[in-house]
Amino acid sequence: MEALDKLTKLTDSLREKVTSESVKERMRFVAEKISQPDYVESLQYFNSPLENTVTLGELDISQCKVANNKEHFMIRNIQAC
Repeated sequence: MEALDKLTKLTDSLREKVTSESVKERMRFVAEKISQPDYVESLQYFNSPLENTVTLGELDISQCKVANNKEHFMIRNIQAC
């Protein structure tokens, strides 16, 4: 699934930035990255990997949050259709 590939690449990039940048700088990086046309196309209107009967809708970048802990990064707020 192309969306999961994009999110995996983004997560890997964020892991590299954990120690070197502030949360605000990482969020700016995420916003810039997912604003690119190839990311927007991949991250909108696809079946949820958690529940394949749900189609996720439009990506509202202004509402995205980066949640992190030692193990995971998560981009939240992709709206369901």
